[in-house]
Amino acid sequence: MKRKHTQIGQMALSNISCNVSPDQIKELKAVFLAIDKDNSGSLSLDELRAGLAGREDAFSLMDILKNADTDGNGEIDYSEFIAATIDQNIYMNEVYLK
Repeated sequence: MKRKHTQIGQMALSNISCNVSPDQIKELKAVFLAIDKDNSGSLSLDELRAGLAGREDAFSLMDILKNADTDGNGEIDYSEFIAATIDQNIYMNEVYLK
């Protein structure tokens, strides 16, 4: 049941991530592009591991990003990445301040 709730939450965040302004996610886009070494538009687990290597919070970030794979294809596409990493303040502002 937990996986189903995670998928529903990620789908909701995916919808929100498509509606936030480019300025609000500029830094997240830069991180995604830096990790996407093969420029495929999606992140493999190997790219994620390499991109997060050396970070103190790498383990928890990997867990979050693994759960972001809502379509189950084994890779994190851009909208899944943004949905998983979007700042909660942006999310709250988009939902409650419109």
